[in-house]
Amino acid sequence: KKNGTAHKLVELLLDGAAIAEMKRMPPAFREEIEGIALSTGIGVGSLWVLNMMYEITGACTSFILQDSNDQIWHGRNLDFGLFMGTDPDNHTWLLTEKLRAVLMNVEFVRDGKPLYNATTYAGFIGLLSGSRPDAFSITVNTRYDDTFLGGIIGWFLGKNDDCQFLTFQTRLTMEGNSTFDDALTSLVDYKPLGPAYIIVGGTKPAEGAVIAKEFNATAEEHGEPMLNHDVWYLNESLAKGSFYVAETNYDRKKAPPEFDDRRFPMENCIEELGPDNITAANIWQVLSSNPTFNGLTTFSTIMSAGQGHFEAYRQHCDPGPTCFPF
Repeated sequence: KKNGTAHKLVELLLDGAAIAEMKRMPPAFREEIEGIALSTGIGVGSLWVLNMMYEITGACTSFILQDSNDQIWHGRNLDFGLFMGTDPDNHTWLLTEKLRAVLMNVEFVRDGKPLYNATTYAGFIGLLSGSRPDAFSITVNTRYDDTFLGGIIGWFLGKNDDCQFLTFQTRLTMEGNSTFDDALTSLVDYKPLGPAYIIVGGTKPAEGAVIAKEFNATAEEHGEPMLNHDVWYLNESLAKGSFYVAETNYDRKKAPPEFDDRRFPMENCIEELGPDNITAANIWQVLSSNPTFNGLTTFSTIMSAGQGHFEAYRQHCDPGPTCFPF
């Protein structure tokens, strides 16, 4: 039972662990979690776990496009909730449904002036998708490799203090940098606690990149910088006659697994569109095409930092012939 002794004991243990571990987080983020707990009545421990979840699992699609007028566009679908319970009545993913209900677009303000926009879930303080007008845009996708969880486990054991959680770093970058180049340097150079893809778009021609991060235990042990697994720059694609970089959840130099091939259908849609037909409405069509849009998709965001464009929508489809389950 939710209000039983065992449940309360788990809450107390989570709260105790969270209070201790959050002292190692950026102070402002710790205060936000404590404030959300105070205003909602949700335990600090539960909120803390919520804010760690994207380090462990997720899906997603992100891409950077350069249109024929040299404008940079950034599209993303956030997919989450695989194998975290099902709704037997609607044949949908249980957590995915719950996340859709708490989606919101947030405008962050500094000194009374808008600083950036983000799409997020109520209670989540990191940055999953955001855009700073006239500067850059950021999204994150989950990446899996053999360093998966190693850095996070070490952090919980009191190690890896100079490493950062993915969505905390993206938010720090969004708030602390005003140019694409500075944001890119920040995201390329920071030490991650686990694998991830970070997709960054700018405001000028060729400003775009997909950064594949990985935790390196040996580098951390010796206090050395951590090399990225890969950085794929938009200018590399442009030099080959393409106009985009795109990422799901698998390294670009390897084919995605047959059971989860969202990459090639997405690329087919983008290439059919072409640089002459890139508009927010047409990007929406790409993001709403199966299997890019699937049973795990909670929202779609369309951004262009250079044009000050930001829009996001809740997404929903019931798994079936026209909606892949993931």
